Amino acid sequence: MQNRELGIYFHIPFCLTKCHYCSFNSYPIGRFSKNILEVYFDSILKEVELYSKILQNSVIKTIYFGGGTPSIIQPEYFKQILSALSQFNLKNSEEITLEANPATLNAEKLESLKKIGIKRLSIGVQSFNNDILKFLGRAHNRYDAVSTIEIAKRFFDNLSIDLIFAVPGQSMDILTQDLSIVKNYKIPHIAIYGLSIEKGSIFYKQHLKELDEKLYSEMFMYISQYLRENNYIHYEISNYCFKGYNSKHNMNYWNYKNYLGFGAGAHSFYNNRRWSNLANVLDYTESLKKYKMPVEYEEIVTKEKMQNEYVFLNLRKKSGINLNNFRLKFGLDFMEIFGEKVEKFKKSGFLEINNGDIFLTEKGFLVSDYIFTEFFV
Repeated sequence: MQNRELGIYFHIPFCLTKCHYCSFNSYPIGRFSKNILEVYFDSILKEVELYSKILQNSVIKTIYFGGGTPSIIQPEYFKQILSALSQFNLKNSEEITLEANPATLNAEKLESLKKIGIKRLSIGVQSFNNDILKFLGRAHNRYDAVSTIEIAKRFFDNLSIDLIFAVPGQSMDILTQDLSIVKNYKIPHIAIYGLSIEKGSIFYKQHLKELDEKLYSEMFMYISQYLRENNYIHYEISNYCFKGYNSKHNMNYWNYKNYLGFGAGAHSFYNNRRWSNLANVLDYTESLKKYKMPVEYEEIVTKEKMQNEYVFLNLRKKSGINLNNFRLKFGLDFMEIFGEKVEKFKKSGFLEINNGDIFLTEKGFLVSDYIFTEFFV
């Protein structure tokens, strides 16, 4: 049964404008011809058809529409995809998520999304402060963000928002105001990321510098404490939720399970094979016009690489690595290999061991990238 469970991701690369921090495979929709949506979604349906054998033999646990900004697209397009998937085993699907941005939603669209089967909404708020939003290049303001949340809560219980911290010009007061809105609206899930300057982003081209480590650390620890005090569970480095509202789709990634990605630039991992699609939208659609797999890169993941990925993905979670599960998967004793490093990080307060689980502390999350590399073979 283990290999049959599957998460599915659909990449919708279209957005209104390119945000200054964004390095994702996304493009303003105005750059394309008027019929791009028909062409693109037809390509996705063809790609689903090409993978029908895998889908037929799988139990689809989660579906995620990400981007880009899927919410600028009319719900009928997502209905087409969900209808195409209905021939496969969807009865045990736990979560169907759609990413959305404020000011691209209204009550009518939200009602339609609910009717076609979307179960969870993830709203890219990033900040409730107008100056920060302008700096980030967002297409919405504070009013848009708050009013979108109020409307969305009428249709969706399972609601998530994204926030960004460690933004130049963002004070602790501004950060507190953002968190207080989350608290007041009782948003059940929050993903909050420190601003990183990624290659390919506008900020990268502007040579913008990230916040110094001291202020970043102070903000991270403050966020964690604030949300914990308001009944949020810190279940992954950047993710917090009320009990039962963790992102099941993302947990699939962190638990190193199989997933298929559809759309331009989407990634897949299935039975120790990894591949990614052509990132260019027109190259992707041209490939599928010929019913040709739109794969740009693929590899068979070696046992050593698999072990490294398993360790760092599981250590991202608050629950960490289960020693027995590690032994069952790799036939190796984790403590025999890494015992000295475990003790070193335990003494430093970065790591704890409890009932056969090894996991990072809040302090450990701050230096997680360094710790991950120490456990690589």
